[in-house]
Order: sequence, then C-alpha cells, then structure tokens
Amino acid sequence: MTHAHRRILAAATASLLLTACSSSPTPETHVSRPTVHAADTTSSAGVPATDKASSADAAAGTTAPATPTSGVQACSLVTEREATAALGRDPGVGVGTSRPGASSCAYGTYRARSIVTVNLVPVSGKADFDHLRRAAPTGQIADVAGVGDAAFGVSQGPSASVWFTKGDTLVAVAVLTGAGAPPTTQAIILARSAASRI
Repeated sequence: MTHAHRRILAAATASLLLTACSSSPTPETHVSRPTVHAADTTSSAGVPATDKASSADAAAGTTAPATPTSGVQACSLVTEREATAALGRDPGVGVGTSRPGASSCAYGTYRARSIVTVNLVPVSGKADFDHLRRAAPTGQIADVAGVGDAAFGVSQGPSASVWFTKGDTLVAVAVLTGAGAPPTTQAIILARSAASRI
C-alpha cells in the first residue's frame, strides 16, 4: 500500500467515524488525505482542501503514474450540474487536486455547509474498500445496490457518503447540506453517475 493510499484510507476512516458520531460536521478539521477542497478545510470524505498551487499543478498535468484509469480524475466523475441538483444550489465549478495514487474534487465549501466531494483511488482500492466497510459504524451503514461492483453508505445529520468499487478502483462520494435529513438519495444518485464514468 502506497503512502498516498494509507493517507486516503486514514481520512476515509475518520470520515466514517465523523459521519456516524456527529450530526453536525466539523468544518475546520484537517486530515492528511487527498480529496475535497475549500480553503483549509477537509471534505466529508476526509480529504484535505487543496490550495491554488495544487490545483494549478493538477491542471498542468501533474498526475499519478499511469494506471488502468489514469485518464480519469475525480472531477470528471460528477458534473457541476449534478452537484447543483444534489445541493439545491449551484456550488460553482469543481476544484480538483491530484496526488500520486489518488485525486479528489470539491463542489462548494464547508464554510457554506454545502458541498459535494469526490475521492478517487484508481488502483488497489478494493482492499481499502473492504477495510472501510469493516470499520463503518454498526447500525449506521447500509449496502447500496446498483452502484459499481459493491457499495455502502453512511448517513447522519446533514451528511451522506457512498463508497464503491469498480474493478480495483475505489470512489467515495459525499454530500453535505446545511440542515435537515441526510441527503442519502442525492449521494446515491451521484455515486451511480460516478460509477458509470469509470
């Protein structure tokens, strides 16, 4: 398992625990993981925000080594239009970051309590998925049918996340809304869209 994979796994595990234990996410938590962005924040999938330099590097083509899905980046898995439908408002263009072995994308911000995050581990993700599935809180996890090869979700308070595999690729999609019931349906719809693009 690469260093990037270990960081992603640690962040995703932290995200599972945060979703399960809190009805109001902590917007200023930092986790050493590659995913979502917004100035100095962490995604509901547990990935740290990226800075403009990181985004510029990603846009300039600084990417992970070639993999079976190396042409796929997290921001290509969910569109701005789909994120808008999930959040009920336009979050703006997705902000992506790429690190060796992973990429992430964020639509919206934690400060606004309105964000969609997408994390992608294109290889060796199946083992991470299995670990995350075992670490998920009992009673708050649900298997999700029709998404990739296998999927599960965790929802509580104003947040919902779906983790799925397709082949050996792991994807985590998370939706955070300002308040109300968990956006479980929105997270599942986005995860299905993401799976169709891998």
